[in-house]
Amino acid sequence: TMVVHAVPPPQGSTMRSENNGRCVYLSGGSVGSTGCDLSAELRFDFRARNVVAGIYEVVARDNSSKCLSTPASFTTTAPYRPVIGESCNGSTRQQWRIQNIRSEDHGPAHGNVHQIYRLVNLGARSTAGRSMALDMSGDGYTVYLWEVNGLSNQEWDLTL
Repeated sequence: TMVVHAVPPPQGSTMRSENNGRCVYLSGGSVGSTGCDLSAELRFDFRARNVVAGIYEVVARDNSSKCLSTPASFTTTAPYRPVIGESCNGSTRQQWRIQNIRSEDHGPAHGNVHQIYRLVNLGARSTAGRSMALDMSGDGYTVYLWEVNGLSNQEWDLTL
């Protein structure tokens, strides 16, 4: 059973895809995926907008003051939307409902229990009017928004 997570993930977390183990990066305005390490462009803070509802801004920890966002104007019939980094401004395009999907015990050698999340963007809707979640593409490198589908490409391990 999925529940909205009322407590934010750890500040300075990486966002590791459950689908392929790659981490989201935000560098300048570009968002993508790469191997996971301790570099600043792979670390994010979660700024509360509405803790009770599980809504946060996802802010780059590299001192750029950039938030994960989706463009203000994006017209397509494709079932996806790009994810970008832009100056944090409080818009719903930069707000994410962070849903706790499950816990996984990785054992003491791997940091014990990890929480697995889905991040649903509040400002984007698909052409069919459905909610859209942060998604690792089938190519394993592109990060974008796709209709919520319950698959592992929309599951993220947010850990230090």
